[in-house]
Amino acid sequence: MISVRRFAAVGAAVVSIALGAVQAGLRLSEPPAEPPAAAALAPLARAPIPAGSTVALVVPAGLDGGRVTPLLYESAWQRPDLRWIVADDARIAECAYLVALGNAGAPPGWRPVWRTGIVTVLVRERR
Repeated sequence: MISVRRFAAVGAAVVSIALGAVQAGLRLSEPPAEPPAAAALAPLARAPIPAGSTVALVVPAGLDGGRVTPLLYESAWQRPDLRWIVADDARIAECAYLVALGNAGAPPGWRPVWRTGIVTVLVRERR
């Protein structure tokens, strides 16, 4: 015969598993949170930059707490057809385009050609 203790333990385990499954199901039904920069960088999807271009990302010090990596990842998510680098990378010499965010000024030798929201596309000035 099954003891009352054993029956209570098995019952508690079954209830616990059922509640865990319900909680997991509720958690899965929520959409994942959108990255903070996703809305601000959405205009990159229509930026006039030819596919396959190497693009340097210029981020001002105060934007996103000075962390460039999340912004670089979001830029690559918005435009996976481009090769993204950070503007302080030595490969900036091979870039024909810069994307400046926020109030990042245009470096010497670059001119703005397109702007929307916090996104500005710059091209190298011809000499």
